[in-house]
Amino acid sequence: MSEGEIRLNKTTFSVYRMLNDCCHHVRVSGIHELIFKGDQTLEVFADEHRIDQVIVNFVNNATKYAPESSKIDLIAERRGDMAWIAVRDFGSGIPDEKQALLFDRYYRADSSGMQVSGLGLGLYICAEIIHRHKGQIGVDSELGKGSTFWFTLPMSSQSPTL
Repeated sequence: MSEGEIRLNKTTFSVYRMLNDCCHHVRVSGIHELIFKGDQTLEVFADEHRIDQVIVNFVNNATKYAPESSKIDLIAERRGDMAWIAVRDFGSGIPDEKQALLFDRYYRADSSGMQVSGLGLGLYICAEIIHRHKGQIGVDSELGKGSTFWFTLPMSSQSPTL
């Protein structure tokens, strides 16, 4: 992926439908409730499979690192010519000093924000996918209040395809 080997198969698709269809494994477990918030008419021109990968990674991390957060919000909003898509949990949050490292290759944090062993490639791969779409990726978190992992995607099919 870092050598430009990722291929994108872009189509126009409904963000609401993708979010509603994703993460079946979490929905059937009955432990976490996934709640859609936002614009149900939002469509993007992107690789739906790759964007679904990003959402699944965000949701899996929310269930792993914020297990006490029974509700997880899936959010989709139009912000100018960009779609803003986010996964919000209501867990313990991530310390400020750890947030900047989360999308680095091989970085992994446990629920207390301490570095632990493991591959640490999930969020790095998510960042690569979003950057290949010419979007941005980030996290907003406050200790004791939870975390929102988000990304943007251009809404126009006029964006350069890689």
